Amino acid sequence: TGFAGQTEWEEQVKNADPALSFAVWRHQAGLHLTALEQVQRLLRQQREIRQRRDQTERDLGEERRLLDECRARLRKLEQAFDECRAGLLAAIYSWHQEHGADLPLDWEELRQMAQAVQGLYEGHRWQEVEGPLTVAYGRQVETLNREKGTVSVEIERLEAEEKRLLQELTDWRNQRDPEPERLPDHDATRRLLTEQNIPHIPFYAAVEFNAGVAPAVRERIEAALTEMGLLDALIIPERHSRQLPASEAYGMVIFPKPQIMTITLADYLHPTPPDKQITASDIGEVLRSILIEDGTLWAEPAHLAEEGLPALSLQSGVFRQGVVKGRAARRESAVYIGKQAMEEYRRRQIALLEENLQTVADKLELQYGNLRTLRDRQERTQLARTLFPAETAIRTAFQDKEATIRESSRQE
Repeated sequence: TGFAGQTEWEEQVKNADPALSFAVWRHQAGLHLTALEQVQRLLRQQREIRQRRDQTERDLGEERRLLDECRARLRKLEQAFDECRAGLLAAIYSWHQEHGADLPLDWEELRQMAQAVQGLYEGHRWQEVEGPLTVAYGRQVETLNREKGTVSVEIERLEAEEKRLLQELTDWRNQRDPEPERLPDHDATRRLLTEQNIPHIPFYAAVEFNAGVAPAVRERIEAALTEMGLLDALIIPERHSRQLPASEAYGMVIFPKPQIMTITLADYLHPTPPDKQITASDIGEVLRSILIEDGTLWAEPAHLAEEGLPALSLQSGVFRQGVVKGRAARRESAVYIGKQAMEEYRRRQIALLEENLQTVADKLELQYGNLRTLRDRQERTQLARTLFPAETAIRTAFQDKEATIRESSRQE
């Protein structure tokens, strides 16, 4: 396209018109060139705008594609989170089935736990899931510790009992002859007499049953003498009786008053003097001072009672001593009078102690087993607490979902 006046100018050039002016041509050409340059610039701008629009459309398409991918990924993550939450619930119930005996939870605690899982990170925290577990764990630990304390106390009691029985068994095995139980003051008095060289011997150790005395009669005699206080009473020769200490002496001493022409214990027992300081005559006087009578009822008055001598019945165990009359309770057999009786009693005591020791040992073994069981239960409770489903997987699923939600929001 030519500039304005170009046709007229070309005619003038052909006709060699003297009015022809190149200045006008140049001016017009400049204006035309300027217009062309402006058109070119506009065309270039239009092309750049079209290119930017196309790039924008391509970028928008890519963003839309990314947004669609993000939304699809979010849907998958939401589904994965829901599946993870359902899996966590299933894992908790499976854990309860496997470890509920070691770490018990009641149904209300399980309900609270399930409710917290359903709303986890959406109004509920993980601490609310573990809260019932923590309470149940503390309760179980307290129960096991209390049971262990009870068992430990019983073990201490049984160990002390075992120690006592072992010592008693050792004493019986090492003891030459069994002795009746005495109060400490009585033992102290006998040590004092020994220190002062005053000969003395308890009644039971100074006599022996005659061979023909029946076991039942022996039991009645010893039972009556025990309750009369004569069995362990001291026999001290009359010649030494004035040497007895005036104080710090306790127990019973027999002052004999021998009888003749009547039945006495001398007809059923005989002296067994331990040495020359206490003679058979000293012991025999004591035996002849204890009368035998035929009373069978403790309410019957005894003859010779007015003389104040001790008397007893062979068949019934009824005895009279001063103004007191009674009847001795039955025992298994004679124990202290006679070497054979003492040895049999000693063997019975040893056998009884061994039986008691075995019983205590069995009980101790049972309690040791209970203690081991409780310790195993404590370990299993701790293991159950450790194996409770962890938060890691569901927290990761939630964080991935939240990150994708934030990314989707930025893209929108």
